[in-house]
Amino acid sequence: LDKAVNYSLNNRRELETFLLDGRLELTNNRAERAVKPFVMGRKNWLFSDTNKGADASMMWYSVIESAKLNNLNVYGYLLHLLTELPKLGEKPAPEAFAAYGVTLDARGRAQASYPGGIFVAGDALRGPATVVEAIADARAAADAITGSTRKVNFPAGSHPGYGAALAKKGKLASPCAEGCDAERCLACNTVCETCVTVCPNRANVAVEVPGHAMRQIVHVDRLCNECGNCATFCPYSSRPYRDKFTLFTTEQDFADSENDGFLVLCKNCPRVRVRLHGEVADYDLSGDNALDRGIETLILSVIEKYAYML
Repeated sequence: LDKAVNYSLNNRRELETFLLDGRLELTNNRAERAVKPFVMGRKNWLFSDTNKGADASMMWYSVIESAKLNNLNVYGYLLHLLTELPKLGEKPAPEAFAAYGVTLDARGRAQASYPGGIFVAGDALRGPATVVEAIADARAAADAITGSTRKVNFPAGSHPGYGAALAKKGKLASPCAEGCDAERCLACNTVCETCVTVCPNRANVAVEVPGHAMRQIVHVDRLCNECGNCATFCPYSSRPYRDKFTLFTTEQDFADSENDGFLVLCKNCPRVRVRLHGEVADYDLSGDNALDRGIETLILSVIEKYAYML
């Protein structure tokens, strides 16, 4: 009791802070509840391996609990932070460029090259850029310096066939001994289909279409909650849930969307409603029609071979 009274007297100013603002709560129960998951978890984790590990845990718990207090979707918020923050890029320092006689434009960007052998790459050239884009800029600078374009001759057989690359997609490859990482390559330049793999709702489907060497991607509207996974992981700066040809289930879904796609009006006829480049029209696929032949083949493939999606 003596300790409790002394604690109250010694911290009286802090303890009476709630009297200064009616928005402040009398108790700290909310803060106690916020740290409860961490307190319970640490009994299972036992310890943080390093001081930096403890700092990292503290940081992430602060972010997560703040998201909860603001009624945010924690997973969506973290996904947004981890995918959008890296895109901000570094702002180039004008004084660093001024030392070489280079003036940045109004957006803080430089040109690709300047007299005197000065070359610019990455964020300073493009704004927020990826590592791959920076490498491409460096390649262009190297070509300009050497006065020639480097050509790489890949040995015969270095590119896997379509079937072999597709078969690797379903295999889980664990880290291996030094020198064999190439065996884990998924050959995305031969078969991508990343949007199919990362979609948690299986709303992107790879469809075999006659006349196409590679499977085509069809987006299924009724399975999509627009989580954005496919856009985040797409290596081609695309948004598959918006850009891929879309299969709609109801007329209302078709009307509510702006996606190019189709609605099957009669599976047996077959008769469909198609939106293409913003134009909507109905087509009877049982005979000659004005629909693009490639689109017609894709739709017929879905109706005949993938009827479970309808």
